[in-house]
Amino acid sequence: MYAAPVAVTAKPVQVASASTIVTELESYYLKGEAISATFSLGSEKQIKLVVALQSPKYKLETSQETVVNDGTLVHRLNKGRNEVILDYAKKKNVASSPVDLFNFSSNYTAKLISSKNNRYSLELTPKASVEAIFKQAEITSLIFDLKRSAKGKTLEVVSVTAQGKGAKRKVTNVSISSVAKIAPAQFEFASPKDAKVIDLTEE
Repeated sequence: MYAAPVAVTAKPVQVASASTIVTELESYYLKGEAISATFSLGSEKQIKLVVALQSPKYKLETSQETVVNDGTLVHRLNKGRNEVILDYAKKKNVASSPVDLFNFSSNYTAKLISSKNNRYSLELTPKASVEAIFKQAEITSLIFDLKRSAKGKTLEVVSVTAQGKGAKRKVTNVSISSVAKIAPAQFEFASPKDAKVIDLTEE
């Protein structure tokens, strides 16, 4: 007896798009209490940044300075001068909600520039909600170079290039991870011994 061939419907192959990549990045980075990142920029070989997801708190560490926003005050330590500038966090509009920088789907227009062999180039153009932050730095868009080491693995950020006014600044050695639980002491600031304190909250 002749057996009629059975039609097999192949599962559609998921094609990477700007929206699927953005969704994947957010599902990984925005699932904990904070985001931790290290990267290199220019002469700074290891910049460290920790950003709380549910508050304006953050900590930025470079070889030259330490900046801590504890939710109420911003402490800015110039290590070379051993000087601390103290100000209200609410006056620092650019740094008041740094988590907005990681809300890719809400605050950027995403465009997939290239996709080949698990390597992707994604352009993020700031929307009005975060445009002021980038205008101060004269940045018009960010290019994320991404890779996936193997099928099923999480996308990794290889580098980020900031574009603006004919200039390009490349951030390398990028490592970004989600922090499930953040310690309360993470955003506490201890002033160094004998540091000069400039208190702008008294103005």
